[in-house]
Amino acid sequence: MPQTLEEKRERHREYMKKYRKENKDKLAEQKKAHNKKYLKENKEKIAEYKKRYNQENKEIIAEKKKKYFKENKEKIAEQRKRYRKENKEKIAEKKKRYYESKNGRERQWRIAGMKLFDDTYERYEEFKNCELCNVELTTKGKSRKVLDHDHDSGYVRFVCCNNCNTKLAVRDRMIYTLHLELYRYFNRK
Repeated sequence: MPQTLEEKRERHREYMKKYRKENKDKLAEQKKAHNKKYLKENKEKIAEYKKRYNQENKEIIAEKKKKYFKENKEKIAEQRKRYRKENKEKIAEKKKRYYESKNGRERQWRIAGMKLFDDTYERYEEFKNCELCNVELTTKGKSRKVLDHDHDSGYVRFVCCNNCNTKLAVRDRMIYTLHLELYRYFNRK
């Protein structure tokens, strides 16, 4: 008796179900290889899709992130703590690279209270000798390259060695103290 179309389909479904069950690992490996190949071949297309999706769904994504962080605070804190513990050298190297970069240096200078000009970093990088004593600037010790600034106004003055900068700081403090004493003397009751 010939099989009907429905019976053939049912038989085929059963066969495929059994085949998938028996060859689970093999199929998973094939799927993984296919996905890798697809991702490699369509890298730009996928990146464009992700970019467009993220732009169109900014609010939804931000809301999901907030919700996730709120619900998993302890878990995230633990993960960050573990990452910092396991990658101390990597983090230190990354910090070092950042603070040696333009953005890192300018951030440090601003935190120190310096008012920078547009070309401050370029000027800082340009100088190889101290502007005051003409000693060759290095990265460590007394001849370390530093950016000097006026502590009252905050404006950058020049690039010098650490030794000259320290002497200038002492002189500035002495001048400040002198001004303060003069003010107190002339404004006493």
